[in-house]
Amino acid sequence: MSNLSLTKTSFQEGIWQGVLLGLAHSDAAPTLQAVWRGAPIATPELSRDPQDSAQWIVRIALPETVLGDGVRSILVLSPLHDQPLAVIRVAAGDALDQDLQSEIDQLRAELDLLKSAFRRHCAETT
Repeated sequence: MSNLSLTKTSFQEGIWQGVLLGLAHSDAAPTLQAVWRGAPIATPELSRDPQDSAQWIVRIALPETVLGDGVRSILVLSPLHDQPLAVIRVAAGDALDQDLQSEIDQLRAELDLLKSAFRRHCAETT
């Protein structure tokens, strides 16, 4: 099962959905867990894709306990896989405002550096 890959297809109304690839047509659905802060928070629902029997549709209903200020990262794990198959990030609240403001400030500073370098380059070539 080391070839498993899980790709997000949608995230709406608290339900994260993705497509699981890497299983043979005859394989049973693997056991997956959604983990936050080292503890399981949800058991993903898996169903075969009606259009492609080699794909599994994975649905994870995120509980309210993961919602709060800041950015939360939920790992989707398989006990037979050594790396997380997916990371679900949820960002909300006041802490997010501070994170976004610091990102904007950093982008502004980088833009100012680029503008001055561009002006200096233009002045040297004239």
